[in-house]
Amino acid sequence: MATGNTDAKQVLATYCESLLGEIRKQKQNTGDDNEKDIVLSLYEYKCQSLWEEINSCDNSALAQESNVVKYLQNIARLVLDSTYLEECTLVNEEFSTPTTWTTIKEIAGILNNVEKLAELAVPGKKPVVSLGAEIVECLRWRRGALCYMYGYTLNEAQPDRGYPDHYKQCLENGVSEILTMLSTRANPNWLRSHVAHNTESDRSQEQEVVCNDRTAARLFLEGILSDTHMLALMYCGELCYWHAQAVEKKIFPKSSSPGQSPDTSALSVSDFLARINGEVAEDSPSKCVSSSEKSGKNSESDRTESSEGKSSCESENSTGQKSDVKGQRTRQGQVYIDIGLLCLKKYVEIAQGPLSIGGWTTDQAKKILQYFSDS
Repeated sequence: MATGNTDAKQVLATYCESLLGEIRKQKQNTGDDNEKDIVLSLYEYKCQSLWEEINSCDNSALAQESNVVKYLQNIARLVLDSTYLEECTLVNEEFSTPTTWTTIKEIAGILNNVEKLAELAVPGKKPVVSLGAEIVECLRWRRGALCYMYGYTLNEAQPDRGYPDHYKQCLENGVSEILTMLSTRANPNWLRSHVAHNTESDRSQEQEVVCNDRTAARLFLEGILSDTHMLALMYCGELCYWHAQAVEKKIFPKSSSPGQSPDTSALSVSDFLARINGEVAEDSPSKCVSSSEKSGKNSESDRTESSEGKSSCESENSTGQKSDVKGQRTRQGQVYIDIGLLCLKKYVEIAQGPLSIGGWTTDQAKKILQYFSDS
C-alpha cells in the first residue's frame, strides 16, 4: 500500500510541475495582453500551491482514495481553465496563424493527458470514475468542439484556396471525440442499436428512472443530458457532412490513412462502431451490399467501388425513388455518412419533440440530411 501511495504522490506532483511549466510558457507568450497575463498569474499561483500541497502530503493521507481523487479533480479543473485561454486566443485569431493546427494538437494532448494521469494515479479504475463523469465529458467535449470550430473556419475560408493536408485528420478526430463524449455517461440505444423510442424495452427502461418528468426521463435515456449534448449531435453531423463533401470532391490527400486519430485519445470511428456492435440504422445506405459481398467475396478489390463510379448498392431517397450510391464514396467515407445520419436524425427528432419549446433550429440539419439522402 505504501508503494502505491508513493507512486500516486509522485505522479501527481510530477504532473503539477509539468503543468506549472506549461502555464509559465503561456505567460511568456502573452505579449502586451495584460489581462491574459493576470489570469495566467492566478493559474500559476494555484498550480504552485497545489504542487506544494501534494509534495507536503504524507502517504497516510494518500492512502485514502478520496484524497487522490480530490487532487485529480483540482488538477483537471486547472487544466480546463488554462487551456480555455489558449482556445480563446485561437478564436480571436480566427484560426488563421500557420501554427493553428499545431496549437490545437497541443491543447488536445494536454486535455487528453488528464485522463492518462487519472489512470496512473488511481490504477484499476476508469477516468470516468476517478475524475467524475462531468469532468471527463468536458475534456472530451472540448477536444471535439475545438476540431469542429477549426473545421468550420476552414470551410468558411478555404474553398477558394484549398484545404490543408491535416483537414481530414481534423474532421475525423472531431467525430471520434464527440462520439466518445456522447457515450461518457450513457449508452443510448439510438447510437448502439437504433431501437425505436416507443418499444416495450424503452418503456420499461423509463419506468426504472427515478423521475416524475417523463420527458426528462426519455432525454436521459437518449443520452441528451444538457444543451451541450444537443450541440454535440449537430457538431458531429456537420463534421460528417464536411467529411462526405471532401470525399466526394476528392479534397483529401491520397496519402492520408482513413480512420486514424493519432493526436488524441479518442477511438477511431471504426473502433467506436465496433464497440457498439458495429450496427447501423436499418435505413442507412451501408445496409446495402454489393453483389461481390453477397457472393461471399472479401478481397480488397471486391470491396472497392467500380471504376465507372457506380455501385450495385442502391438506396431509397426521401421521395421513394432509387438512386445509385455515388461510386466515389469509399467505404470509410460511408461510415461517416452513417454516423452523420444517426446524429442529425436524433437532433431533429428531439428538437421538434421534447425540446420543441427550446428554440433549437433544424434547417441546417435537414439540409444535411437531404444531402446524405441524395448521395
